Amino acid sequence: GELRSKISTSSMSESDKEEMEERFDRVLLVTLRAMECIIQEFPETKSNSNLKEHADGDTAEGFYHLFSNKSILWKHLNSGRAIFRRATFALVSRIAQDAVSLIHQTEVNLSSLLLNVLSSERDPANFVAMFEMILLFISSFRPHGISMAWETSKDHNSMKCC
Repeated sequence: GELRSKISTSSMSESDKEEMEERFDRVLLVTLRAMECIIQEFPETKSNSNLKEHADGDTAEGFYHLFSNKSILWKHLNSGRAIFRRATFALVSRIAQDAVSLIHQTEVNLSSLLLNVLSSERDPANFVAMFEMILLFISSFRPHGISMAWETSKDHNSMKCC
């Protein structure tokens, strides 16, 4: 995307451009996996779902704030690269398990994002991770008294879940 257009306008050799793109791809993939590990390391519990009581609250709050902008997930859920989509599926699965407030108490409308992913994923290597993500996402609504991830009643709209 942007990196490729910036690289092509510079005076780098073709091999340097390819190497830079490969490095960028590796950094992006490692970042997605690191985000998953951080959520696993700092899971929410019933007592700290707002993260105020977390031992390292500033770090955790700052990290969780990253997800208030849905474009972070949207961009990688719709990436042209299957490996980035798969890493994002794993990240959303981890969110559904260990950071449920990101699904239920933010402006991020993951329901519509995931419906789009479900209808557009074409790489069979991603199907297992995608279905696991969808199932974990849906199951994350049960403890909150919401019967469906795509609930439309006015009672549940106040929770900003859908």
